[in-house]
Amino acid sequence: MQGGRAVGGAGRDATSERVEWEGRVTTVSWLAPPFRPERRLTTQALGICFTTDGQIVLVSSDGENWSLPGGHPEPGETLEMALERELREETCARLVSCEYVGCQRVDDPDRRDGPALYYQARFWARVELYPFEASGDTIARRLVTPATFLDTLAWGEAAAARILLALGRRREQQLAQPASQD
Repeated sequence: MQGGRAVGGAGRDATSERVEWEGRVTTVSWLAPPFRPERRLTTQALGICFTTDGQIVLVSSDGENWSLPGGHPEPGETLEMALERELREETCARLVSCEYVGCQRVDDPDRRDGPALYYQARFWARVELYPFEASGDTIARRLVTPATFLDTLAWGEAAAARILLALGRRREQQLAQPASQD
């Protein structure tokens, strides 16, 4: 969940934690593939987006709080299509490739303006950057190294942020290894 503050949970390797969000306490749980939520229950598609030189792309709506690019799927879009559109519109980037790496299940029993249970899909992505122009809610784009990612990300203390970074690094390492020859 973007912008929330962890208020409890298990240790460093937690896959479920309580998060304070807009005055409510929610439970956020990480679910790895092969689980993939129904599209109708998925409210968000975000990516840990890497450039070819190993930098991670972050965006901000206020110039101070940084998050992963992505957003809400529109009717008729797949989650990958939503990620691609959001990258183009808000990040001035072209999606080169992406891979679903898991999702967050959000249990929000006190939510008044939507479902009490929903999912937020997460992707690893490779992107190509174009010159940045602020648009919509995004006023800034920033590149960070994997070493500074958690300290820069507004929700970097969350278990999901650590999981995403580990999965993103693993995928990047796999791509850097030459293909084995049989």
